[in-house]
Amino acid sequence: MMRSILERLQWAREDQSGSVIVVALLLLVVMTLVGVTATDTVVTEDLIIRNVGLHQQNVNLVTAGAMEGFQEILTAPGAELQQINEGGAGGSGILSWSNAMSTWDGSGNLDEDFCNPNTDQQLDSSINWKVPESIQDGDITLINTRGETASDPLRIALIGWDVVGTLKTGGQKIYTGVLLSEYLSDKHGMQRLVVKFKHLF
Repeated sequence: MMRSILERLQWAREDQSGSVIVVALLLLVVMTLVGVTATDTVVTEDLIIRNVGLHQQNVNLVTAGAMEGFQEILTAPGAELQQINEGGAGGSGILSWSNAMSTWDGSGNLDEDFCNPNTDQQLDSSINWKVPESIQDGDITLINTRGETASDPLRIALIGWDVVGTLKTGGQKIYTGVLLSEYLSDKHGMQRLVVKFKHLF
């Protein structure tokens, strides 16, 4: 009887020797799946971080363009700025990148035109615009390091420069306009900054 018990134990041990290999293979498959999933997650997070960084660069570019536009407006002689009529085009050479409101769009509705989230280039050949001098002089090298192929991807324009009123005291005229800074890239997306402002003369 003792012999039969030992034979049974021996047979059970020999019968289970293959199950260890099966369990080891299953663990290996599970660990491989976990590793592949973790790698995919890391790659996706890297792409998200890259896209957030590119978006922030786009915001910085349009902000730099707008700031340069404001600097040109604020440092231009007041008498010459007042000569810019609603027809824009800066006949005296001052703010040749200005535009009449009627030139901008037939609808004449600023909110609809500027807040429309389309990705079409708004500052095209039908609008007076300029490339910020900091781009032309090479002060902002980001555009070159990004490998831009489009010509003049960063543009600014002044739209609707016109008198909207006069101060009761002092008789100063109140001019209003919209500064539009736009960056459009085939590789890195599009960003637009619209600033409505008033200026006293």
